[in-house]
Amino acid sequence: MPKLSIAAKLYAIFALITIAAVALDWLIDWDAPLWVSAPAVGVIIGMVVCAVLSARGIARSLASLANVTEAVAAGDATIAVPCSGRKDEIGALARSIAVFQVAMRNNTELASTVRAEAEMRTERQEQMSGEIARFSAGVEASGSCDPPFPGEARVRSALSRPSRPRRSPR
Repeated sequence: MPKLSIAAKLYAIFALITIAAVALDWLIDWDAPLWVSAPAVGVIIGMVVCAVLSARGIARSLASLANVTEAVAAGDATIAVPCSGRKDEIGALARSIAVFQVAMRNNTELASTVRAEAEMRTERQEQMSGEIARFSAGVEASGSCDPPFPGEARVRSALSRPSRPRRSPR
């Protein structure tokens, strides 16, 4: 069977059912011999069976895609998307759902990365606040000559020396 769009398949199904109904009505009204009526009825029944099977195939595909869409909407980014290999509208719809799944996975990964970075920033801020508090406590307690941090003695001695005038470059 050639690859037809869903619309073409549905039109074909309705056309087959209509033709079957008209043919059955014609056979009932027409007093045809059995050798003509039996094959005609067989063909009509075959057309109806083909139409019903085609309609059920489309309906099943759409129902499975509806279930997958509900699962994706509920947050399941790992469910397999059926019918994505089809070349008709159902396949296009399935591929679109798969794109949403990929975007959902990317958004989840991005959210976890942002959360981890925010936690690291908070931790760094807390560490810096602790260091500032220790430094402030050391500065407040340094009324004595004991330097609270290495190098403070050099800084104090440099500040207490008189400054020399600088020579200007010629």
